[in-house]
Amino acid sequence: VKFRPPPAMKTFHGATYSKWILGNVCRFIDGTTSLLVNYLLLLTSDTISGLMMNFVAFEFLMDIDNIAFHLALEGYLTDSIEYMAKAATKLTLPKKSYAKRHCCRYLDSMFLIVVYLLVVACWILVTMNQLRGNYLCQSFHANFIDLGELYTNYTGPFRRISHTIDGRAVYIYEGIQTNSTKGVFAYCELKSRWTFITSDNPSRLDTDDVCTNFVLGSGDDDAMIFDPTDTEMGEWMFFGKEFPAPVPVTFELECKL
Repeated sequence: VKFRPPPAMKTFHGATYSKWILGNVCRFIDGTTSLLVNYLLLLTSDTISGLMMNFVAFEFLMDIDNIAFHLALEGYLTDSIEYMAKAATKLTLPKKSYAKRHCCRYLDSMFLIVVYLLVVACWILVTMNQLRGNYLCQSFHANFIDLGELYTNYTGPFRRISHTIDGRAVYIYEGIQTNSTKGVFAYCELKSRWTFITSDNPSRLDTDDVCTNFVLGSGDDDAMIFDPTDTEMGEWMFFGKEFPAPVPVTFELECKL
């Protein structure tokens, strides 16, 4: 569109070239922000219902300006604003001609393709990092105080290793210890919970190992939690005695990285 006001528009002294530029800049910022917010909502929502609610709220915010414009058309925002709003629906600017440069005629399509490729590239990048576990906590501090002398020694740092079980991360104890048995946090898919066990060779653990003879277990509905530090500490249970019991209030997993 080229800023070449028709004769009818010249009666509106406020329709200046600088305001036209400002309007286009604001439209660009609005479109870019909308695309970014939609993309972030799509990536960060944990549930389908939460995603839909976020989209509904975002759509409402995006339509506020349209609601204000329709209120002006109906005369709810004074007669002078109604007159200007009705004039805006009838007056148009001519499209810019690119007779000498044929490639410029396809700028809209080119921009659409570029934006689409950028979104796809960002999605691939985020997906690859997610599959590699780069967004997970890489190390955390576990507090086993008040769990008994046998397990208090495992209070300290845990680090994520390259070994995975059922596609989930595995964390091993990295602190000072007096024996070769390592403390391990891993996910048990059969019971949909994170567990803590001890093992002499954590890199060889499999599903059966982490689902049997575990000492600690998170809540039994943690299928959508990919990081043990995101679990509810109050739902962890201690299985080191004859009957399961809630963990002491001092138990915690605090992400460091």
